[in-house]
Amino acid sequence: MDKIQDKFVNDLTKKGVSPNTVKNYKSQFNSLLDLFNFPDNLNFLTTPEKNIKLIDESYTNPNTKASKINIIMVIIKNFYSGDKKWEDIYKIYEVYRDKIKNELISKQGDISEKQKEKMITPEQTSIIKEFLKSKIKKQFKIKQDIIPLRNYILFTLLNDLKTRGDIVNSKIVLDSKKFTNDIKYNFIIINKSKKTLKYIQNVYKTSKTYDTQEFTITNELYPFFIKLYNAYKKFDITQEWAFYQDNLQEKLNENNLSKIYSSFGESINKQLSIQVNRIADASAPEDRDSILRIKEKAKKQGHSIQMHLDRYFKKDL
Repeated sequence: MDKIQDKFVNDLTKKGVSPNTVKNYKSQFNSLLDLFNFPDNLNFLTTPEKNIKLIDESYTNPNTKASKINIIMVIIKNFYSGDKKWEDIYKIYEVYRDKIKNELISKQGDISEKQKEKMITPEQTSIIKEFLKSKIKKQFKIKQDIIPLRNYILFTLLNDLKTRGDIVNSKIVLDSKKFTNDIKYNFIIINKSKKTLKYIQNVYKTSKTYDTQEFTITNELYPFFIKLYNAYKKFDITQEWAFYQDNLQEKLNENNLSKIYSSFGESINKQLSIQVNRIADASAPEDRDSILRIKEKAKKQGHSIQMHLDRYFKKDL
């Protein structure tokens, strides 16, 4: 079985799968073999009903069940792609995996009490913005004067774009003919002649699906980004990152950002959450009814929502 595992890892690597994903799949492969008492070959996968029953009885967490089935499907696809017998076996696993996914999606539609506590109204958003803005000094005498400006920009920007914490991977640059889009970074670009801002997103969770994305940033933030850019120059902060930690030496990371964003609710006695901010946007009333209809249709037709959208939904009909 060691040779099979080695081939599995090599095949995935040759296909361009990222090292972290390969490492994760290898770990899941080992865990699967452990569950089935380390068989000598992959023939144990040819009894899907029996295997599904064992997985169902061995684990209570639906995410764990789904990951066990998923690694089985990855193994079959890798070693037996195009084999009719294995394609039929694969479909049995896929149906069960999709059933679990649909159950998880149904549960995801229910907001938790903790998430409810972190929801904020438009009125509360305005209170927070005004409070953060009031902390910004007109003149910056020391480096630390930058921090309140950073905080106001971050809160306003995250509420405008509804992005994840990938915003911390941004560099702040002036728009010019010399600018080249380096896909290792995100960019916040200041156009001084048009007095506009844009966000170029290269580094984010689903970049392989959506590639580089470009967003317009609210013009409300233009004078604040100008002030930030000039402050970095004044205090010789020359690494070009858009956002720094409180020491103004190290780049802000996603963990720092979550903690900082949580603290922005101080003026309304609430802890905030970037995730809940995104949940509120995704759950807008104008979207909710359509999404619920799609979920119900996918359930009736017996496939996942993703399959419903990717394979069955046709926009030109």
